[in-house]
Amino acid sequence: MHRLDVHQPLTTSLLHFGQGSRISQTFYSHRDNLDIVSICLRNPDRYQIPLQFVLSEGKQVVRSLDFNSANIDFQDCTKFQFPKVEDSANKTYQVEIISPKSTDPLSISPLILDVEAHTGTDYLGGVASLNDKDTGLDLHFKTFYHQSIQDTLVESLTQIPPRILADWGFFVFWGVLVGLILARLLKRNSK
Repeated sequence: MHRLDVHQPLTTSLLHFGQGSRISQTFYSHRDNLDIVSICLRNPDRYQIPLQFVLSEGKQVVRSLDFNSANIDFQDCTKFQFPKVEDSANKTYQVEIISPKSTDPLSISPLILDVEAHTGTDYLGGVASLNDKDTGLDLHFKTFYHQSIQDTLVESLTQIPPRILADWGFFVFWGVLVGLILARLLKRNSK
């Protein structure tokens, strides 16, 4: 099961990213077992260029994936799933999308992709850069961690008392509603 760890919201900013470019975002992982990073890449013209996803901690590459921009369109964010990083909690990572320079002598213009960004830098856990220069923005991204079903159930059950105390009105409303439905069903069945 994949659980959301970090989410930077979407606004209307775009960063343009072409061949020979690298775009990156640093982020802080709160949990162990980091296994998905989602970034909103846009390829409206369906260009076909090789790209590389790189996840690193400091100068050490932790995970990397090769992919092709032909799989990216103008609709949804791209999820990069990789073998989980078991000891990822409380660490700062950098995710990079790297595009090599064109080796095609007939290529006259760089192919352009767009990357959705968040206006401002209110995500204090990191910063986005384009070709190693600070953009003044944060990428629109999400990170997920892997959690076993057993751990999910334990976490859900241990969170019931704090959730009731935090929003008791919600539970009273639904408790009364379920009670009324059960009373009506029992009354109907007793006739």
